[in-house]
Amino acid sequence: MFFIGILTDKNSENNIKNVMKDKFNENELIFLNNENLENFRNVKFDSIIINEKVENEYILDKILKKSKYILWNSDIHCKSDKIKNICSNVITYGYNSKATVTISSATEENYMIFIQENIHGNNNLAGMQEIKFEKNKNNINAYDGMIITIMDLIYNTNNNM
Repeated sequence: MFFIGILTDKNSENNIKNVMKDKFNENELIFLNNENLENFRNVKFDSIIINEKVENEYILDKILKKSKYILWNSDIHCKSDKIKNICSNVITYGYNSKATVTISSATEENYMIFIQENIHGNNNLAGMQEIKFEKNKNNINAYDGMIITIMDLIYNTNNNM
């Protein structure tokens, strides 16, 4: 069994849960926040998603060093030195033009998510491509769309890709 740790706000937590509920077991997704982060300092996450500012950087460092995949919101976390010396597969996302995953366009109905670099997932490789992500009735924001798309690519959970 593997764990995916997701450090994000409540709204994003609900969006991600709603979309991913049929793709992962309930106990595989662990939602973190600044208040409970220390409780997970010794957990080895297969993936850790950092989608909000972290107050305790010491605990964050401990978690990052043990994670196989790190999804890093490059618009919130500009300190790339935090992830330079980590031997994990780091995937950055955001509107930042240097991010691994970014948004190439957006309409009221969907986002075009642009994978700018290869993403090595569990037994698969996703090359450079654009992926259409429908916002659906929940009006999911771009960051949540990028997180969900990256998780689909890493874990090969979307049969349409």
